Formats: sequence, structure tokens, C-alpha cells
Amino acid sequence: MSINDPFLVFNKAKRSKFDRKTNYKKRRFNNTKRNDEEIISSSSNSSSQEEDLMSNVNKSHQKKQIKKQKAIEQEAEEEEEKIKETPQQKRLRISKDILKSVISQGLIDENTQSFFDEDQIKLYDQKLREKLIPKKGFRMDQIAKKISESDLKSPKITIKRNRSLPFTCMVMDKNGKFAYTASKNGLIYKWDLKNLTKEKFANNQKNTILCIAISSSGTHLATGCSNNLVTIWNTETLKCIGALKGHRKPVSGVSFRTKSLELFSCSFDGTIKIWNVEEMGFMETLFGHEDNCMAIDCLSAERPVSSGSDKTFRMWKIASESHLIFDGVHDKPIECIKYLNDSIIIAGGQDGTLSVWNTNKKKPIQVIEDAHDGKWICSIMTIPFSDLIMTGSFDGFIRIWQIQKRNDHLLEIGKIPIPGFINSLAITPDHKRIIACVAREHRLGRWYNLSKVKGGLYITELK
Repeated sequence: MSINDPFLVFNKAKRSKFDRKTNYKKRRFNNTKRNDEEIISSSSNSSSQEEDLMSNVNKSHQKKQIKKQKAIEQEAEEEEEKIKETPQQKRLRISKDILKSVISQGLIDENTQSFFDEDQIKLYDQKLREKLIPKKGFRMDQIAKKISESDLKSPKITIKRNRSLPFTCMVMDKNGKFAYTASKNGLIYKWDLKNLTKEKFANNQKNTILCIAISSSGTHLATGCSNNLVTIWNTETLKCIGALKGHRKPVSGVSFRTKSLELFSCSFDGTIKIWNVEEMGFMETLFGHEDNCMAIDCLSAERPVSSGSDKTFRMWKIASESHLIFDGVHDKPIECIKYLNDSIIIAGGQDGTLSVWNTNKKKPIQVIEDAHDGKWICSIMTIPFSDLIMTGSFDGFIRIWQIQKRNDHLLEIGKIPIPGFINSLAITPDHKRIIACVAREHRLGRWYNLSKVKGGLYITELK
């Protein structure tokens, strides 16, 4: 067979073409297989990485859960310790926490004794007392002992005579700089207690003024008159701001709520009225007394206390629209009533009885009969949140009382000889002078007339 056979040449060409196709398919298959292996290996690597990541996340989550559980257990233990700890331990713990926070803020060093000077400490202490003590109802100052150590038998007394009709009432401002007096002919005077000079208010009315009160700010003066009006005055201009109408009989008592321009008034019509002096508007009327209402007093809480001719006194709860009745002790009208603190009330009657009450009890803590040798009690003065009480009558003495800390009983610690009807009392903030409003007649009438008495302001110097 010859080599140039055309049949053989054709078969060779055909086989070479077939071989090329086969080799291409093999290469393609091998490439595909390699790619699949790479994908599988990469997927296995990524899955292993994901597993590692998930395991790390789970571990961190478990750590957080463990920390959270430990924190909860620690808080529970601290709460148990707080429950078990005594008040002294609690105060110590809180003090340490405050000290740590102050040190961490860099306000003081650990070796620093104090970052306040003595004056700052006294100032902050006074502010804390003013805020905390009235809320808690605790006594703030023990001052009765200081006064008892003074020469009360023969003190120095300065008399500023009143040439017109008798004084009926007197009030002193919070700072002890000025005193305000009113009389039966309607005159009102502003007294400078340093220079003992006086200024007259611009008052055209001639009706008898029976009661007087001043706001905590010292800017507003309120008077109650026999013409059934409550009149508001500006203490700087000495002029009338306006009159509050509503009572049907003479106004016998007025009292401002502490640190407020809310005013309470009582009248012989047996009602208590609440006024907004800032807006010069009427707010509410309280009913309850069965006869004349004689006196009223109030501190910072909205719980005024009033006394009357029905031989009772009542504490009014304004928020709950109710009131408590205290009776069964006095045989005659209760002439005057005063708060000592939020829970202790002092009452004095025309029967000469002085009684001490706790607002949480129906019966009195103490009853002192013939506190002024049988004469009726005309005035009571208290320093709120202290242990000092003073009472006035017409037996010739101002009597000074100290309330005992252990049982809230009154103990007479001294008396100052002053003749006449002592219609009002006040003491300066430094406790060095006692101011008495003295007249020859009682503020509400002329049942007795002590013609030999020199009426006016009696200023007693305490040494």
C-alpha cells in the first residue's frame, strides 16, 4: 500500500481533529474540577471562620451574662446589707460615698481637712435648718435657757407712749428692724426699733383695728377692722393697696402663711376666709365655728388653726377640705391661739387656762389653770420651731415659758413686770429685746379700764 493513499491521509486528518476535541474536553473538565475543589476548600475555610466567629461571640455573650449575673447578685447583697444596717451605719455609708465622689471630681485632696471655711459651714448649716426643720416639725433653737439667765426681775424697760386711743395690736417684721402698731382710732404706725422713731400710715379711716399681720417678705401688712374689712398696706410707701370684702362682722384675726402671700382671716361671723393678696382676690370660705371666731394662726403648711367663743379651736386641712375640733378643756372663749411647730399648739382662754396640744391627739398634753393668777390670757407669742413661749394678760407680768423636750410640758422660767393689758408680744431675732404692746383696755372691748396704766410700746432689754 502506498503512502500517498488518499484514504489514509483523510483518516489521519480526521483523527487529529478528534484528538484535539478530546484534549480540549479533558482540559475543560480538569479546570472545572479544580475550580470546584477551590470553591469547596474556600467554603470549608469560610465555614470554619464563621464557626470560630460564632464561638467567639458566644463566649463574649456568656462572659457578659456572667458579669450581669454577678452584678445582680452584688446589688442584692448590697440591698440586704442596707436593710440590715443601722441608721448610723447608713449615714456613714452615704458620707463615704459623697466623699469618694467629691475626691474623684478633684474638688478636694484626700489629705484636705475641709474645702469650706467656717463662715460657709455656718451659712450652709443655717440654710439646711431653714429647709429641713420646718418640714419635719422639729425644734430648731433652744433659747429659753438664754433668756432665763437674764435679769428679769429688774430689767431695763423703755416706754414709747401712745397719746391717742389705746393700742390694740402689734407685729414685728422678720428681721426685727420695724414694728407696726394699730389702735382703736384706726391709726397705724411704723416704728424704727433702732432709733425708736415712728412714721404714720396714710389712713383716712377711723374704724377700730382689731388685728394685724405682716408677710414673710415684709412688704405687705394686713389689718382687720371693725368695719368688716381686711385692708392690705404697702410697708414701704405706707399707703393702702386695697381692701378685701366678704366678712359680715368685724374681723378679729389675720395671719399670713409663711413665705407666701396667702392670707387667712377670721371674723365674729364665725367664718374663716382665704385670700390671695398678690391678686387681691377671694379664694375660699371655711365654716365650722358656732360662735365668734377670735384668733387665727398659720405656719408654712396649709393648715391654719383658729379659736372662738364656742370654747373650741379647730385645725383646718385645706387640701382635704376637712377640719379637726379640739375642745373639752376651756370653760370660756379661747382668746388666743398659736403654733409652736407643725404638731404643737398653744391655746389661751378667758378662763385664765393655758393648754398645750398635739395635733395628733384629741386630749391636751398639759393644762395650766390660773396661768396668770386668774386673769384671762390676752396674748401668746411663740418663736416657731423653738422651745420659747411668752404669754400676756393684765395681772402685771409677761410670763416666760419653756417647753420640755421629754414630755412637751410647759415650765415657767421667769416673768417681767409690766402693768396693763398686754395685747401683743414680740421678740427680736437676736433675743435681746422683748417688745410688748400695752394698753389700758382690752383690744376687743372696754370691760376693764386701767386708767393709771401708761399705754404704748414697752421695750425690755435682756442682758
